[in-house]
Amino acid sequence: MRIRLSAALLLFAALSAAHAQTLPLAWVEDFEGKRIVIYADRHRLESPAWAPGEKPLPLGVDAAIARVRDWARRELPQFDDIEIHEIALKSLRDSGGRHYWHYIVYFNGVSEGLVIARPRHFVAVLLDGTVIPAVVEPRP
Repeated sequence: MRIRLSAALLLFAALSAAHAQTLPLAWVEDFEGKRIVIYADRHRLESPAWAPGEKPLPLGVDAAIARVRDWARRELPQFDDIEIHEIALKSLRDSGGRHYWHYIVYFNGVSEGLVIARPRHFVAVLLDGTVIPAVVEPRP
């Protein structure tokens, strides 16, 4: 009986750990007066690590903007181009004190030479170049 209970507990622990690793991490940013939420797998945030002043950024601003433009061409084909309004390098700090750096980019679509003011688009760009669309939520 003890062997079965131990095996069941071990299986439960293994499944719980595996499931916890697949759950997305959600973080909230206040940006341009908006509350935006970004969902990502924790392992995506961990690579590559960066600390200010220790080494150059793995992904510079120009490269981040190029990634957003490429993403917008694929995901927002109704626009001919995008107009970047603001880009910020931000840090997400976990409970263990580790910082995960990313860009937040705010942009609008451009169609036939006209900037489309609504909706505003927000994305996160991880330092590996991954672009993650953000969800704009109303303030509580």
